[in-house]
Amino acid sequence: KFKLIKPIATSNMVAFDAEGRITRYETPEDILRAFYAVRIKLYERRKQHLLSQLQSQLDKLSNQARFVQMIIDGKLVISKKKKTVLIQELKDKAFKPFPKVADTAKSDEVDDEEGEEDEEEEGNSDAVLSSDAYDYLLS
Repeated sequence: KFKLIKPIATSNMVAFDAEGRITRYETPEDILRAFYAVRIKLYERRKQHLLSQLQSQLDKLSNQARFVQMIIDGKLVISKKKKTVLIQELKDKAFKPFPKVADTAKSDEVDDEEGEEDEEEEGNSDAVLSSDAYDYLLS
């Protein structure tokens, strides 16, 4: 037997409260009452984050559907064009760019480690970022 379950004594319940002060609680319900407001705020933040993720996903899928429909209707031709020309055309047709989040975070870490760069190199990284931002349509 692993003995993974162990009773915990509730006679001495001391913990930090929402403001960071040490507080003694008499019952587990007191702890729930004390942290109710904090939990509600965190649930609201989580809900807003999930809603923003869903909205972003909806925008991305809507853009993909519009992209496919424009190709079918012949309003957008992508064959035999360079990627930079296609990206400019997608910008002109109001397609929303979606840069890759993981790559952006990695590039920020690399920039922090390398320190300051020349302005020309930063311009080149912006061009790379914008070309990657439309890969969800072009791949």
